[in-house]
Amino acid sequence: MSEIVNGKSVETNDDITSSIVSIEVGHHKIHDGKMFYAEHHDAEMTDTDKIEMVLVTPNSDVRIHLIPGAGVTGEATLELFRDVVTTTPNGDGTVLTNDNRDENSSEEATLVVTHTPSISSDGDLRQTRYYGSTGLAGTATSGDDIRGVNERILEKNTKYLLRLTAHGNIKGRTYANWYEV
Repeated sequence: MSEIVNGKSVETNDDITSSIVSIEVGHHKIHDGKMFYAEHHDAEMTDTDKIEMVLVTPNSDVRIHLIPGAGVTGEATLELFRDVVTTTPNGDGTVLTNDNRDENSSEEATLVVTHTPSISSDGDLRQTRYYGSTGLAGTATSGDDIRGVNERILEKNTKYLLRLTAHGNIKGRTYANWYEV
């Protein structure tokens, strides 16, 4: 079954079972054109190498719902810091392209994401995640993106640091997956 809402056909019940059709919020934001993605990778990380991304939230009423993540071929630690301080020579770093997850949408992100910043102070550690086959002190994860566990609503007009640190020779990528409301 469907009904017309704001000039659009909206499915409300499954045609076969008549059960209510629902869609998870994050997935709905993809359909709304308000979900974005940015990543930075390093094909050859050695022990203690880092991939760093700075996320700058807008000074507006837009709320950034972030799910940070990483993909690695070995052990690594992903950390999220708030109130990071950057300095010369790179400042916040090089701006990354924010990919709208609805490729038909012209909506642009308000969150600015950069890579390879010059950090003078990490700020306050807000979240730590461990990746790898054996884990650090037995706390390995599989790179999950469980929204209820890892989603954070970022503070407006604030600078965050997302840092992936290698523990051995690995390939790695760090990413920010977020929606804006």
